[in-house]
Amino acid sequence: MTLKSKLAYAAVTVTCVASAAAVTGSPATAATPRCAAAPKQVARPATDPFGADVTIFDASMPVSAINAALRATPPADGKRQFFFMPGTYGDSSVTPATATTDNVIQAEVASGTVIAGLGAGPCDVVINGALSVNFGGLAIRPSQMSNLTINPIQAGVPAGGMLWYTSQTATLRRVNILGDLYVSPVTQSAGQCQTPCDPVTQPAAINFVPGVANGFVITNSVVTGTVINGDGLNRPGVEGNGGNSDIYFQQDSIGGYRGFGSDMVFNGTLGAPRDDFGPGRVSPYTAPGHITTIARASVVREAPWIYYDHGKFKIFKPSARFDVRGPSWGVDDRQGDSLPLSSFYIATTARGDNAATMNAALARGKNLLLGPGTYVLDAPITVTHRDTVVMGLGDPILRADNTSTLVVKDSAAGSVLAKFNADGRPFAADDLGQVPFAANQIVIGEKPHRSGSKSDPTTLSDVSSISGSTNLYLINQDHVLLNQGQIQSNNNSGDGYTTTNWTRASSSSTGAVVNGDHVTWQGIWLEHFKKTQITWNGEYGTVTFLQNERPLTVPFDIPGEVGKQPHVWKMNAHFDGYPVLAVSPRVDHFALSGFQSWSRLGNGCYCNVTSVITTPVKPGVTLHALFTGEILGSTPAGTTPTGATVGGAFNLVNSDGVSASVPFSTGPWGATSAWPYSDVAGHGATARIRDFPDRPRHHH
Repeated sequence: MTLKSKLAYAAVTVTCVASAAAVTGSPATAATPRCAAAPKQVARPATDPFGADVTIFDASMPVSAINAALRATPPADGKRQFFFMPGTYGDSSVTPATATTDNVIQAEVASGTVIAGLGAGPCDVVINGALSVNFGGLAIRPSQMSNLTINPIQAGVPAGGMLWYTSQTATLRRVNILGDLYVSPVTQSAGQCQTPCDPVTQPAAINFVPGVANGFVITNSVVTGTVINGDGLNRPGVEGNGGNSDIYFQQDSIGGYRGFGSDMVFNGTLGAPRDDFGPGRVSPYTAPGHITTIARASVVREAPWIYYDHGKFKIFKPSARFDVRGPSWGVDDRQGDSLPLSSFYIATTARGDNAATMNAALARGKNLLLGPGTYVLDAPITVTHRDTVVMGLGDPILRADNTSTLVVKDSAAGSVLAKFNADGRPFAADDLGQVPFAANQIVIGEKPHRSGSKSDPTTLSDVSSISGSTNLYLINQDHVLLNQGQIQSNNNSGDGYTTTNWTRASSSSTGAVVNGDHVTWQGIWLEHFKKTQITWNGEYGTVTFLQNERPLTVPFDIPGEVGKQPHVWKMNAHFDGYPVLAVSPRVDHFALSGFQSWSRLGNGCYCNVTSVITTPVKPGVTLHALFTGEILGSTPAGTTPTGATVGGAFNLVNSDGVSASVPFSTGPWGATSAWPYSDVAGHGATARIRDFPDRPRHHH
C-alpha cells in the first residue's frame, strides 16, 4: 500500500468529532474526515521562542541531520523536546531492509525525550520511518510522542510495523500510525520453564522471562493495523512468553489487538476486542481473559498542545467532552480554545526561573510554559486564576524538597496542567524524621467541595510525582480529572529501609487521598507506599485503569521474623499489610474498571496483605476486572526458599478468599511461573475477579 493510499484509508478510519454535542453532554458524533491528502510543507520560523534543549525541524532539512539530532546524547538531566514543522519527512518507498538514517527517520526516542508535530492535527506531519522505543522493557521511561502521523518503516521490524516496547510514562497522544504497533519484542522468546522450575537446580531460570514490560497509555490515536503484544499466557505444562502486561487505550481507533497480559483496558476505543476478563478454569481447562472493554469514555479532556498557524505559535487547550468513542483531532472553537503564545510566561532553567518568578507570572494572570530541565523550588507553584494552563516541554521537573510542589487553589478550578513532573525530596537511609517531609506534594483544592465544574474539570495529563512526601496527591476539589500519571515513592527500590527509619521517618506513607466528588482517574500508575496507598472519600469517583505495586522491601527482624509477617507492616492486629485502595464506608457511589496490583519483594520478606481492596458493599459501588499477582524475584539465601519471592495477597477484595500468595515453602512447584498457580509468565501466583460484587456475566 502506498503512502497516499494509507492516508486515504486513514481518512475513512479517523473522523473529527462534532464537539458541540459532546461538550453539552450528548454522545460525540462523526463529522468531516481527516488525512485526505499529503501535508503542506511549512518552513521553520527564523527564531525559536522556547529556549535551550528545544529543537525544531522542517522538511527541507536532510533526513541524516534530523536523525543525528534525534540520536545525539541527551543533556545531563535527559530532558529535551523535538518539534517537527508540518510536512513529509523521509522516503516512503524505502523498506525495512533498505532503511538507513539517510533515507528515512530512524531513531529511538530516548528516555526524557518528547517529540511532537507542530501541525494543527496529526495529519499535518508525516514521518516515513520510525520513532521507536526498542529496548525499554520494565524501565519507567518518559519517552513521549504526540500530534503526528507515522508511516512505519523500521529496520528489524516486519514491513508496516513499528516497535514501542516500554513502560508506564511513555505516552502516545494524537498519534496516527499507518500500520502495526508492536508493544513487546518482535521475536518472542519462551520462558525457560515449560514445566515448573526446580528452585534448587534452576534458580536463574525462574526469574528469566524475556520481553516483559509494564504498559503505557495510548490515547486519541489511531493504529490502522494491529497492536501486537507477546503471548504471556501460561498454559498447562507450558510457560508463556514475555509481553507488555497492561496497556491503557482511550478514545482510540485500532485495526485489532493480539497477545496476552494481566489486563488490557480499552476505554471508548473503536476496534477494541470483546471484554472477556476473568479467571480461567483448571478442569476442564479454560483460559483466563485479560481484556477490559468500556464502550464509551464517560469524560475526556485531552492534554494541550502547541501548533504553528500562519506564522504564529499557538497552544490549543481542549474542552472537556463526554460519552466519547473514537479519536477527535479538530482545533475549532467548539472543541476548545487556541491561546496565543503571548499569553504564556515561558520559564527556562537557563534564566534561573524559580518559584518566585513563576508565581509572579501566574499571579498576573499568565499561563505557564516550562522549558526542559529541573527547577528547584523553595515554595510551591501556586495556581490562583481559573482556567490557567501550566504545560511542560521536554518532560521538565519541578522539585520542592520541603514543601508542596504544586498547589491549585479553590479559585483556580478548570485549570489544565500537563506534561511535567512535580517531585519532592528523596528518602535517605539515615533519615530518622529530623526534617519532616512535605505533608502533600500536589494539592488540588484547599478544602473539600469548595469548587469544581462538571463542564470545566481541573485536569492533570501526563503529570507525574516521585517523592518521599508523607502523602503525594491530595484532591479536595470536585470534578478533577487525572489522565496518565506516575504517582510513586521515590524510594522505588526500598533500599535502605530499616525497622527503625520505616516507622520514624514520615516519607512515602500514602499515595493519594481523594476527598472531592466526581473525581476521575484514567491510566494511573501508583506504587510503593508504606501504608494505605489510596484513600477514596469522595462520591461518584470513577477509576479506569489503575496499576499498583506494593512496597518492594519491607524491613523485618532477622532471625525472629523470617517467614513471618513483619511487625512494621501491619495495619492492626487483625490486618496484615495495608490495602492498596480503601473506599470509605461512607461512599455510596464508586466505579473501578481495570485494576492490577503486584507484590515484588526482593529482600526475603514474607509479606502478605490481608485485603488488596477494602470497600463498602453497596449497589452504587462496582468493581470490574481486578488482578493481583506475585512477581518472581530472587531473594537472599537462607531467608526464604532459594530463588523465588514469597508472600502476596490473601484476599483481593475485602474477605472474598481470592488469593495470590506464595507460601513460605518451596512446595511441589517451587513458587515458579506455572499454571494453575499463575496464569501470566513471570508471576509466582496470580488471581482475577471479573466483578465485585459478583453479577451475571455480560459484555460492555
